[in-house]
Amino acid sequence: MKVSTFSGDQMVNLYRVIQQALPDAGCRIIQVIAAHSGEGVSTVVLGLAGAASNVANARVLLCDATFDRKNLRFFGVSPSLPSLSEVASGHVDARQAIEDKHATLTLREPGFLRKEITFSLASAGISLCAVARVGTELEVAMQVDRLDAVFMALRQQYDLILIDSPAITKSAL
Repeated sequence: MKVSTFSGDQMVNLYRVIQQALPDAGCRIIQVIAAHSGEGVSTVVLGLAGAASNVANARVLLCDATFDRKNLRFFGVSPSLPSLSEVASGHVDARQAIEDKHATLTLREPGFLRKEITFSLASAGISLCAVARVGTELEVAMQVDRLDAVFMALRQQYDLILIDSPAITKSAL
């Protein structure tokens, strides 16, 4: 099954705009953030990953920067997966912090029968990671001096790195 099932025309167009805005940039690192939770940041990140994989056959790394790693759990990834901040601290190797074999996505078709389709993200060239440990504030994790070096090394392995960030506020006011 192709990733195109969840990368609509809008995401493909957005990906093409990003390619034009950042020509010859090599690996692009894009952080997506919203003012309030529930505004669709994870949906946009997943859609962009699918579009990049489908349109450009890109190798994509989805980085979950949410406080509870909800996106990793959604894809069936263990919450004990080491984080990039732990890689930057020298506690684990980068290969241990990236899930590129077992992550899956289950889509439910609309309608009466609600057929479920499950496929591997790795087969689409999409890998997953967490930026920080569970319970660690993102600001603390991002202060790790060597985190920039980790992202620079990851730029050599991926065509696109997408960071799914938590909302600025939890209130809808």
